[in-house]
Amino acid sequence: MTNTDVTVDSSASEIGGDFFVSVPLDEFLEMREQIEWLEALEAAGVDNWEGIDHASDIFRERLGNENGTPLFN
Repeated sequence: MTNTDVTVDSSASEIGGDFFVSVPLDEFLEMREQIEWLEALEAAGVDNWEGIDHASDIFRERLGNENGTPLFN
């Protein structure tokens, strides 16, 4: 997925609404598949895995969020 393929409709924010993002269908389907996989892992207890802290560190590092604040709101 590339950032150049994403468009954000900010007109909704001007009236206090939600933001909407447009992405190509294949990327949307890939994201949905990744979400389903993550939810399956969480249901299986991956959050109790001894490497979860290390994985969390890698995730924050990849997104440039070293301070642990929420990445998405």
